[in-house]
Amino acid sequence: MTSPSTQGLGAEVLAQLPIAAISQTIGGEIVAVNDEAVRILGIEAAELIGRTPEAGGWLPVHEDGTPFTPEDRPDRVAVRTGRAVRNVLMGTSDGHGPRRWFRVSSEPRLATNGAPVSVLTLLAEVTDGQRRLRELVELISLSDDMMTRHDLTGRCVWASPATRELIGSGPRYVVGSPGLPTAAADDDERLLADVESTVDAGEDDLPHRTWRATRIDGSVRWVETHGRLQRAEDGSPTGFALFHRDVTERRRAELEAIEAERRFRVGFEHAPIAMKLMSPSGRIIAANQAFATLTGHAQDDIVGRSWQEFVHPDDIEASFRIIAAIVSGQHGTSVRRRRYHRPDGSVADTIHHVTGVRDDDGQVVQVFSQIVDITETSRAEQRLRASEARLAAVLAAAPDGIVVMDEHGTIETFSQSAAEIFGLNSAEAVGVGIEMLLPTDWFDGNMGEVGRFLGSDDLGDGGRQRVTAQRADGSTFPLELSIAEAGVDGDHCFIGICRDVTDEEIALRRLSESEQRFRSLADAAPVGIFTTDADGLCTYTNPRWQEICGLTATEALGPGWSTALHPEDAAAILESWTATATDGRPFSESFRLLVEEQERWVHADASPSIVDGEAVAYVGVVDDITAERRANEAIAGAEERFRAAFEQAPIGIAKMRADGVLTSMNAAFVELLGLDGPLPTRLVDHAAESEVDLISTQLDGVLSGREDSCSFEHGVTTPDGVHRWLLTQATALLHATDDDACAIVQAVDMTERRALERRLRHQADHDPLTGLANRRAFATAIDAHLARVHRRGASGAVAIIDLDHFKTVNDTLGHAAGDELLQAVADELRTQLRSDDVVARFGGDEFAILMPTGRQPQAEALGERITASIERRAAQLVDTDIATVTASVGIVVIEEEHTDGDTLLALADTSLYEAKRSGRNRFELARTVG
Repeated sequence: MTSPSTQGLGAEVLAQLPIAAISQTIGGEIVAVNDEAVRILGIEAAELIGRTPEAGGWLPVHEDGTPFTPEDRPDRVAVRTGRAVRNVLMGTSDGHGPRRWFRVSSEPRLATNGAPVSVLTLLAEVTDGQRRLRELVELISLSDDMMTRHDLTGRCVWASPATRELIGSGPRYVVGSPGLPTAAADDDERLLADVESTVDAGEDDLPHRTWRATRIDGSVRWVETHGRLQRAEDGSPTGFALFHRDVTERRRAELEAIEAERRFRVGFEHAPIAMKLMSPSGRIIAANQAFATLTGHAQDDIVGRSWQEFVHPDDIEASFRIIAAIVSGQHGTSVRRRRYHRPDGSVADTIHHVTGVRDDDGQVVQVFSQIVDITETSRAEQRLRASEARLAAVLAAAPDGIVVMDEHGTIETFSQSAAEIFGLNSAEAVGVGIEMLLPTDWFDGNMGEVGRFLGSDDLGDGGRQRVTAQRADGSTFPLELSIAEAGVDGDHCFIGICRDVTDEEIALRRLSESEQRFRSLADAAPVGIFTTDADGLCTYTNPRWQEICGLTATEALGPGWSTALHPEDAAAILESWTATATDGRPFSESFRLLVEEQERWVHADASPSIVDGEAVAYVGVVDDITAERRANEAIAGAEERFRAAFEQAPIGIAKMRADGVLTSMNAAFVELLGLDGPLPTRLVDHAAESEVDLISTQLDGVLSGREDSCSFEHGVTTPDGVHRWLLTQATALLHATDDDACAIVQAVDMTERRALERRLRHQADHDPLTGLANRRAFATAIDAHLARVHRRGASGAVAIIDLDHFKTVNDTLGHAAGDELLQAVADELRTQLRSDDVVARFGGDEFAILMPTGRQPQAEALGERITASIERRAAQLVDTDIATVTASVGIVVIEEEHTDGDTLLALADTSLYEAKRSGRNRFELARTVG
């Protein structure tokens, strides 16, 4: 038996201990406590002595809140095992106050035989640390960043709940695995190497590292990891903690930025026009090969130099003003004509396009220039001026009169020779109509001929004709007039060459009278008649001969008649005709002609005219002996070819009667109209009501014989409701073989092409993300409005809008969230604006508005609506804990002094940045006129 004095330590011993201490019997009764234990437990010593913890109001609980049983209390475990129990976390509560937490250690006191006789329990309060630990655990559970702890071998011993977000599975999947979770082996090796080098260097922070994690579903995420060594109390490393952040979107954005930069560099270097990039101070940062070629310097010799070294000295001051205005934000873009001097002394004339490159805050950080070499164009202009001078000399020296008219017949140029012909000086003629050169009673008849050349869409190369003209004194005279068209880019003029042919008319009249009798007989003859000289060269053919042989009177002259011979008969007939002319005997042969690639059989007889016993000429006749047979064969062949082409053509073809009814259609035409078969129908029956008059008017000209053909685009609707756009052409049949068909109609489906054209027009003028007008369309709208302002007086305003803190949304939530926000802002702007207001997206988070009506009160109301609506809409999409997205707005009220859109945008832009400097989420009105 042990004595009571040996069952525990006395109070005087416990009092000397620096921490809370309790002495207990092996049955758990408390025999002594020190003051520190009383203080931290909050229970008087008298209430503890002689009692067990449960009886004394000390209610111990585990970390999860469950009570300790008497058998698993540290003092009981120490008695039962005979060994010390260290650092057990234990909570206590008297049932009224908050729970307090302790680190408890119990050590048994043993008798000489090794049996426990008492227990000493020591307590260290860790309430504040435990609370902070719980808060830390809660923060870890809420964090999107994954956290892991590892021993020095790299094995994971703990992982935070964010593991599921990063790798697609909970912490259990990671704990116990070596190295980085789901990383490649080489990434694990680099991690352990980092740990080893950090330990060797005596440092704590591990270097940042980016690696690829393969999720459970097989997808790959980019992860950025940094960490810190964990050390024991003696400073020796025990392991390390890692913090992992998903940077996949940032990585993609970085790669996209690198690729965009690469594409820019490729386009910059290989652009066919000269380009350079400058700092705001004017130093050249980059220049492509085209710029080097333009300036005559090597690329490496350009970078780092000032732009002023390359510009012509006379243009430096003006260029400096423009660049300064762009850098300061007064101008967005400048297009000017500038000259560059080369080392060889030559000068390049250029069109110089300069614009500022801005950062996210709208500040100009670089100046970008595109230079188009127009040296050759300038030289061409000089040559043009020289050519015009030569033309003036020609007009003065030309023997024929030269008259230049515009497309309405108004005289623009009147040469000296023309003044002499008409007895009218140039000053009197220029500016009046050509009708003043024609007598009043002849004007209508003459213009019937001249009108073929004036105002005609099918002018051709002009023509030569004789008209009756009048002089300034009123006398009339015959005039030979040749008219030709000249025109550039649709600007037409007509050049008339005039010659007084009074003497020639007299001579021709006498000659005509001498030949009239022969020609009148020959021209009326039903057979072909021709005459030749003694050598057999043709001198005349009558209309019937020309009709039979397929040649004009001019083409038949001389040996030209032989070109009508069939190639297989030509050699024999020419040999026979040559022999006839040589011998002076009659000629009689039947042979073939080839007229418009068709065979024609004719019989020719020719007799010599004998003077003084010699043949001085031949007169002959030609008769078509196979016209009817050949004509029938030609018609049959043509009909067969037409039928094959009609049925197999890939485009729609139909025949049309004079009343507009389609009498037959090929398969393609039936498909276009959506009919069940080639049933008779009218084209207008399928057209939109608004297009019926157009189609009817166009077709009427062809069906009535006034026009040879017509073409037009129109819409049709098939019986099943399908709408198509057709390009239709109708051509009159001058020699139709069908009893009822008088025109051929061809139709091509243009539906897809028109849709493509609409899409291309829309894409050229609209932002692809928001569907708003782009900068180009907005500039056009401003120019049109300023033109109205200059006519009707000042009205309206221009506003530029920039989103505040938009970059934070992109960086935090990703570009997809940023795009969604931009689309929402675009929708909000559409809602807030009137139907005649123009809203555009300039790029990034910058928008612009043209308000064509109203003055300052309406402009201010617009600014208030925009800022309020964008703040409200953005708050619906973006958590304000992440970013408070608002809008800064710069507004300029349009005055008559404003002459161009660039000035308005520069003023609005300046007001925008004033709004940002004044605190954002507001609007500012421009105070000055640019």
